[in-house]
Amino acid sequence: MEDLTLSIKRASEITSLSLRTIERMAASGEVRSLKIGRRRLVYADSLRDFLKAKAA
Repeated sequence: MEDLTLSIKRASEITSLSLRTIERMAASGEVRSLKIGRRRLVYADSLRDFLKAKAA
């Protein structure tokens, strides 16, 4: 089963972008995210769509 959300750290590892870049993208709304407690999670489909748009 594919992950629905990714931690900021995991999203950074997968994309080779810095933690800070992923955090900024989530804060600005470039990628959808949610906060549960102190943990910020990025929606995997949103991150995928963002990367596809940048590659085009």
